[in-house]
Amino acid sequence: MVWNIFFILSLTAVAAAILCSCIFRFVRHKKLTASLQVLFLGLYAAVFLLVLPIYYFDTDAGGNRVLQLLKSLMMAFNKSAKAFAITDIGFMSHNPGLDAELYTVYSGYLTALLFVCPLLSLSYLLAFFTKLRSNIEFLASYRKNMYIFSALTEDSLALASDIAANHPKAKIVFCEVTPSVRSEQSALIQGAERIHSICFHRDVKSVNFNRHAKNKKLCFFNIKPDEQSNTADALLMLARYRNRDNTGLYIFSTLNESRLVLANADSGKVKIRRVDKVQNFISRFLYDKGETLFQNAAPLADGSKQIAAVIVGLGKCGSEMLKALAWYCQMDGYHIRIDVFEKSTSAEERIKAECPELISDLLNGKQIRGESEYDIRFHSGIDYRSKRFYDEMALLPQTTFAFVAIGSDAANMDACISLRTLFERMGAHPDIYAVLLSNEKKKTVSGITNFKGQPYNIHSIGDTASTFSEKEIIHSEIEAEALRIHLKWGKEEDFWKYEYNHRSSLATAIHRKAKIACGVLNPDAPPQSKEEIEALSLLEHKRWNAYVRSEGYIFSGSTNPDSKNDLALMHNDLVSFYNLSPIEKAKDHEISL
Repeated sequence: MVWNIFFILSLTAVAAAILCSCIFRFVRHKKLTASLQVLFLGLYAAVFLLVLPIYYFDTDAGGNRVLQLLKSLMMAFNKSAKAFAITDIGFMSHNPGLDAELYTVYSGYLTALLFVCPLLSLSYLLAFFTKLRSNIEFLASYRKNMYIFSALTEDSLALASDIAANHPKAKIVFCEVTPSVRSEQSALIQGAERIHSICFHRDVKSVNFNRHAKNKKLCFFNIKPDEQSNTADALLMLARYRNRDNTGLYIFSTLNESRLVLANADSGKVKIRRVDKVQNFISRFLYDKGETLFQNAAPLADGSKQIAAVIVGLGKCGSEMLKALAWYCQMDGYHIRIDVFEKSTSAEERIKAECPELISDLLNGKQIRGESEYDIRFHSGIDYRSKRFYDEMALLPQTTFAFVAIGSDAANMDACISLRTLFERMGAHPDIYAVLLSNEKKKTVSGITNFKGQPYNIHSIGDTASTFSEKEIIHSEIEAEALRIHLKWGKEEDFWKYEYNHRSSLATAIHRKAKIACGVLNPDAPPQSKEEIEALSLLEHKRWNAYVRSEGYIFSGSTNPDSKNDLALMHNDLVSFYNLSPIEKAKDHEISL
């Protein structure tokens, strides 16, 4: 009877350990180490309960039951601990008086536990030596520039690999590379090993990088998938490193919260920057390839040209492209029409709420002297696979540019192929750009043709390798040009600290390159006549109006500067160019060069 009771108690301990371990891991989302600790305690209790009656009935205490119990408890405690060592413990080498059937079950169960326990110990030993190696490598890299990533992901590995290729003497560090990451993300681990990186089990806040050489660079990349934790971690790290020279902090987040919190944080000597990967790759596309929008524009009867853009999908990527096209396509001699197709009926309302004046009936689709001009039309509640989509596409003017961002890479490719078929039936041949995050998909799409060799002219945008590179994140050509423009009227620290200054100057730099490509601006021969100066100033103001409206601003109701309210996103200069004061017109001219 006693043997049966302890056998059941041991089984219960194992079951409870497995259940609690799963709850810790999958319900409470604790780290793998916490789950292993629970499992360790449960297995220890299970072995202890099994061997206790063995030693109790096998111990001779001269009839003293209390002494017999104490001796058996100590021996069971000691032997249970040895169960986690790889050694021959010799439990139940003989039958302690049980019937044959119970002995078989009891000894078999104990043997299984004694097989599992050393494996659990081995996992802890491996984890210990892995941590030890990481710490030794860290100390050995005291005099090297370091690039520290808060997590090991596909995005962070892409950026780290590019940095390692460009700076072979620098050291790459990944944090929170837990046992679960090692077991579940073997491809990422292999990639991290290829660039000889240091992988810490701890999170980025728990490692004290102040012990590193003061004259060496530290660049932190808060790049976890959880964007809220990226911001929270950044604030704690600023408190620790704000007085350190040669330090940069890059926070990957699309949240408005991060923009406001970081703008008001005391960054000290730390160069801080928020990175929005969607805005980044759309800005890069416009800077590198945006001029094709003007080159492919369709001629109109009056001698001007029309950019007819179709956007399929109004999520984060589609919304950013819509807003960017509204200001980027402000160019002398061109008109821009944007038709947006979205399966959801709420996306249109969201854009109208975010950018009320951009979509206003008083401005959208209107031609007002001295104002930006664009024609944005929404086609909501339409699936690209439906007949209604085909019918409405057939009513549009000849499309000159198409952008697809409806979801996954596979869905975007499927939509692009359907669009190409439709365009061919309509006699149109626009380039189609799709958001494809996979580097492999990008390579596959490049130059893709049908069985007769006819090109689909589908191009990728936003792939991981291009988006997460040192050139884009750390040493951006666009940023360098934007900073040059910003310094005409502001301080460098304000360029990095305030998102509005940073984004506004980036847009100016991108559009300036387009003006040069279109022959509107000659950087080697500044305009001399009053007419040329006014034409450039007018174009810059039209672009600025569209840009600021795409950021959510509305007219303050008065041209008096006192009416400007940035908290309310209200600006006094959101008026026709001809209603500006001479001072404001002069600013447009200065920025346009």
